[in-house]
Amino acid sequence: LGPVTGADGEAFLARIKEAETRLDNDRTLADAIRRSGKVVIPVFFKDSDLLPKDLEADENSLLARQSLQFVNVPSGAGYPRSAEASLPIPGYLEAAMGLGHVNTGPDFDGTIRCDRVAYEYQGLFVPSYPLRLAAAGLNVPLSQIKAELGSGLTLGNRTLPLNRSSELRVSFKGGEGAFSTCSFYDLVNDKVQPALFRNKIVLVSPSASGIQSPMVTPASISMSPADFTANTIWSITSNRVIREPGWSYIVVLALLLVTGGVITFVFPKIKAMPASLLFIGFLTLLIAGSSWLFTARGLWIPVTYPALLLVIGYIGVTSVRFFITEAGKEKVEGE
Repeated sequence: LGPVTGADGEAFLARIKEAETRLDNDRTLADAIRRSGKVVIPVFFKDSDLLPKDLEADENSLLARQSLQFVNVPSGAGYPRSAEASLPIPGYLEAAMGLGHVNTGPDFDGTIRCDRVAYEYQGLFVPSYPLRLAAAGLNVPLSQIKAELGSGLTLGNRTLPLNRSSELRVSFKGGEGAFSTCSFYDLVNDKVQPALFRNKIVLVSPSASGIQSPMVTPASISMSPADFTANTIWSITSNRVIREPGWSYIVVLALLLVTGGVITFVFPKIKAMPASLLFIGFLTLLIAGSSWLFTARGLWIPVTYPALLLVIGYIGVTSVRFFITEAGKEKVEGE
């Protein structure tokens, strides 16, 4: 084929250019995001031992603009970090109102209870997706978000506690059905009133079981990422977060010492009935007190170890007493 020239050639090139523009769905979506001015997009950080990859100048500038500006890192504070990231295309980064990471980390038992409010990437601290959405819903700019890693987070006029790993303990509103949902099919077919979304934070997420990774949480053993994000946003905006006070470990240590003393010096010297009543009362006090602090005050005091020590110690003392009694009985009968 020869070169395209003349009027026909110019018309052909114009049609190619028009088709290229019409079929560029990325640009169409980026334009829609820019017109909205209210869209927060997610970013995912990978667990990798690779050396950090240098960002392009534009990407670095855009990511820096969307990162937390006031972060204090005390000596010994723990916080998540990564050397590799899956960033949205530059057009989305430039058009979006904000961005946040969607990384989560389970506890030792595989249950997800916390939100990693800040992820360090190449010296920048990227806020979590729920935190960024909550800040947008509360009209709090990034300049008014201040983090003291391992201690607390200031979001406008409210202060949220962080644990030693710089994570926010989430207070869950509920499992599936706790928040209003609607399908994409109903939305595009005008079966949903636009007023449903007015003054609301809207999450767009897949719901098919084959394309999402369910999470194990205290509220549900198979919670969708969207429901977890909604619960975290609700926890932040309603200021209903679980606080682990700095003196909790002192309380736990004191409970362990008291429990050990009761097992060693009290149980062996009293009769079976008073010992059983003391055991039931002490165990009830531990569980009820911890539950009341958790539900009424939002304080998390881990009493699992004192309660476990009490149960094992009581069973041990009771078993020893039983065997000693049986041995004495057999001796008497033999004589």
